[in-house]
Amino acid sequence: MRIVHVSDVYLPALGGIELHVHDLARQQRRLGHDSKVMTVSQGGRRDDHGRADSVDVPVHRFSARGLTTPLATALATGDAVRLMRAEGVDAIHVHVSLFSPFSVGVLRAAARAGIPAVVTMHSIWEEFNGIPRWLVFPLGAREWPVVWTAVSGAAAVSFARVLGGDVDVEVLPNAVDPEPWQAVASSRTTSRSVDSLRVVSVMRLVARKRPLPLIEILSRADRTLGGAAPITAEIVGDGPRLRGVQRLLRRRGLEDRVTLSGRLDRGGVSRALADADVYLAPARLESFGIAALEALLSGLPVLARAGSGVADFVTTGVEGMLLGSDVAMADALAALALDRPRLAEMTANASAATPGFTWDRVVGQTSTLYEAAAELAQPERRRAGVRRRFTVAS
Repeated sequence: MRIVHVSDVYLPALGGIELHVHDLARQQRRLGHDSKVMTVSQGGRRDDHGRADSVDVPVHRFSARGLTTPLATALATGDAVRLMRAEGVDAIHVHVSLFSPFSVGVLRAAARAGIPAVVTMHSIWEEFNGIPRWLVFPLGAREWPVVWTAVSGAAAVSFARVLGGDVDVEVLPNAVDPEPWQAVASSRTTSRSVDSLRVVSVMRLVARKRPLPLIEILSRADRTLGGAAPITAEIVGDGPRLRGVQRLLRRRGLEDRVTLSGRLDRGGVSRALADADVYLAPARLESFGIAALEALLSGLPVLARAGSGVADFVTTGVEGMLLGSDVAMADALAALALDRPRLAEMTANASAATPGFTWDRVVGQTSTLYEAAAELAQPERRRAGVRRRFTVAS
């Protein structure tokens, strides 16, 4: 198959969408598919169609001047669609989030041209906070002949609200290679101190991930314990909220017990998870939670917010807890620090977890959705004069 993944964001920028798009395209290429990425850059020539600037995934970058005007978006979109037509693409997979004008523009043109399309929403509707839906997705988009998906059950419900009406949105989750993380669980020492609780969180230090409320949660739990079981923590990640986190740690008197490790590679993250007792995920609008899933597979109980995508792989009281507020999260953290038998039970359940979000499963589900998209696109393909049929390589 000739597959194009379309996204407004991509490597070398780091984030959930960027990494997922790259990994999915790479997995498809390993199966023999001609899978590539189309994205936008922030400058350069408008006719610069890019090159294979990644060793394992070819990337076409189109200059959109930061997508600051409708004209810039239209020019980048037009270049991308012309290249797809010239290459005879079998299917496009469009990845969207809060604001994805390039991706939505390519999707609209592909729908009109009869190119089979699957759309995956990587965010939750509440993130838009009153922004009119037509700024996220055009009015009438729900009638386009495409397959709609989202990365979790929570994201699927919110995406259906974005589209409006009774729209079928399937869950197409992110995926993980479980073996490296399960190795962390297998190597975790059983002789850990029972006098303190070690918390870890991996996140970009941006407002949406809520690093400042994370500090408040740790502070409240520490005050509740009153020294009975000291809490220490490691926060892995970097971002624009770093200075605010540092200031709040000083105000709360936690700077000596909370380590800010910055951005770490996979090995560094593994070591941080191996040295912890609990994983904390404070984001209310976490659409999936790949870092939380990796922590779970590493044998850590996960405390996360109820209603987030983490609910797709954590059950309250089994592998962790899903909580309705920051206060509840702090109280649960303090309770676990004192109730070591319960913590040990959750740790054992987390270590034994075998979630189905593996690449084999997700890539197979994705191919099935491409087939469904081809069926939906057939009338448009006939109207557009496209005679070549869509096939899925086995």
